[in-house]
Amino acid sequence: MQESFGGDPVDIALNYGPNAMGTIYKGFHQTSKKAAEAIKKEGFRLDIPGARATDTELPDGVFFKPHSGNIGVGAADPKDITQIKVKADISNPLEVLNRQEFNRIINDFDPKITSLRREVDAYEKEAVRKFDELEKEYYRPGITIEDSDAIMDKQDAILKDNEIFAKEKAKDIRERITNALRDKGYDGVILTEDVGSFNRKTETIVTLNPTKITAEEFLDQ
Repeated sequence: MQESFGGDPVDIALNYGPNAMGTIYKGFHQTSKKAAEAIKKEGFRLDIPGARATDTELPDGVFFKPHSGNIGVGAADPKDITQIKVKADISNPLEVLNRQEFNRIINDFDPKITSLRREVDAYEKEAVRKFDELEKEYYRPGITIEDSDAIMDKQDAILKDNEIFAKEKAKDIRERITNALRDKGYDGVILTEDVGSFNRKTETIVTLNPTKITAEEFLDQ
């Protein structure tokens, strides 16, 4: 087995699984301080998606990176962001350059994923169309405050409906991605260049098994 911290593996005398061929990956899980408190008490869980709720590109899993830098996820307020030093046993990760390469591979594993993503895109496109049509009503001659409030309520309902649909479909898609990976014998994913908000790039490591990752230290707690 190997131990990897920050991408630099070193041999260690540990066994993993029936073939004794695993790797301990170390890094930092970025989250909110509130979520960190829950992790302290309950460990890592996959049934509370948080930032993953609308993600249709990656599997359900625990995400971490090889550095403690802020990558803009976990909480809206930077002051509420914290880092958890973690280690994870991952025996057979799918290693790819970026999300584009990952999606090409995963779509080959399960072509249904592509059609589900198209459903999400089409639903959102229709929601935008309805929202924009209502937007024109604000400029109707003789419109009253009550009329404006009614239009706003309808727009809010469209946004809420789209959010609910997107989260439900995203959950289905992530389940299919996760199952496709497991069916092929993978228990994790490594993206060398994961691009996120403001074009930030980081190596991202994902373990599909929350019982195989442990918190070693809670920073800023």
